[in-house]
Amino acid sequence: MASFPEFLNDSSIHDGPGSKVPLPWAGFITLSLLMAVFSITAVVLNATVIVVTLRHKQLRQPLNFALVNLAVADLGITLTGSVPSVVTNALGYYIMGRVGCVLEGFCVALFGKSVLVSFQHKIMILDCI
Repeated sequence: MASFPEFLNDSSIHDGPGSKVPLPWAGFITLSLLMAVFSITAVVLNATVIVVTLRHKQLRQPLNFALVNLAVADLGITLTGSVPSVVTNALGYYIMGRVGCVLEGFCVALFGKSVLVSFQHKIMILDCI
């Protein structure tokens, strides 16, 4: 069984001048900024879909409920998966520990499966029309 490189076993990879890093500090910041742009966009657009559907009664139809379900699930993925990734990349190490990692993985998997099921139901509704 191959062992992990030393920098993967530490909680912080920016310990000292001689430590090995998989990506330069500027790379972490660039990745964090790029992910922040996509995360903010996802939150704004998904929240807009939810709010507009809730405010207008004529949009409350079965096909639109599938769309709202997709927006809620995608919002859950963004808030539980993308936002912690932005913070992790900005800091250069994972700060939430083992329990946080397990919870993040569970939430992203749960919302991801919800997206898949919602998409499947949306296709089934379209087939019935």
